[in-house]
Amino acid sequence: MDQDDAYVIGRIIGSIDNDINLFSALKTQAKIKPISDTVTPLLGILSSELRVLGLCPDTCQEIDALIKLNQSRKKNEKEIDGNRQEVGRIFPLWDERITREIEKTKMIQINTDTTLNPEKLCKGPAAFLDLSIWTKLSELEQLDLTDACRCIIVGACTPAAMITMRCIESALRTYYQNITGNDPSHKVWGKLINELSAHANADKKLLGYLDYLKDIRNKLEHPDARYTQSEAEDVLSHAFYILKIIYA
Repeated sequence: MDQDDAYVIGRIIGSIDNDINLFSALKTQAKIKPISDTVTPLLGILSSELRVLGLCPDTCQEIDALIKLNQSRKKNEKEIDGNRQEVGRIFPLWDERITREIEKTKMIQINTDTTLNPEKLCKGPAAFLDLSIWTKLSELEQLDLTDACRCIIVGACTPAAMITMRCIESALRTYYQNITGNDPSHKVWGKLINELSAHANADKKLLGYLDYLKDIRNKLEHPDARYTQSEAEDVLSHAFYILKIIYA
């Protein structure tokens, strides 16, 4: 659960509370009755959001039961007003439960100011690759890319770049073995690229990207090196492109 989720829940709760209090005040001060039911739809949204987040299952059941009951009633002013009063009586209890549940839930702040689609980053690397490509990756490569997406979304850019480079090197070794038929073990990144360059079947554009990434990777060898968000996302973007070529 991230802070944006908590914010959304809070906004919905605030809207329901405002709806109840506003029309209660209108009725008392101006003798005006509401002509439409806006509470029930808001309760439906609240229940749906809580279920998605796995919060307050008992409260969700109570909300759904009340919604079902209200839907069976006639939509006249008296029934709508009664509905608001009923929600007004029980809503403070729901509010307290939800607040208590959120307070004890661990949350993270998700970085949405990314070049790569933040929703896709939250879903993971499979969202950036065709299924035919994703299923050809080794389990370790899949895990490395998953970790990289998670790191970028929480702003851990240097770990994201490092783990992405490991995935790229793994894919490079697979590509080297497929093209040359030789064992890539005990050969460094630059050596693999140099030997691939001598093969006519090797994709020269791919080798150019790999050579570019090799230079960026060398930056990590400096003990004080740090990757910016832009650099980490650039590495991950190149990784997706390279994997599409290698595992096509």
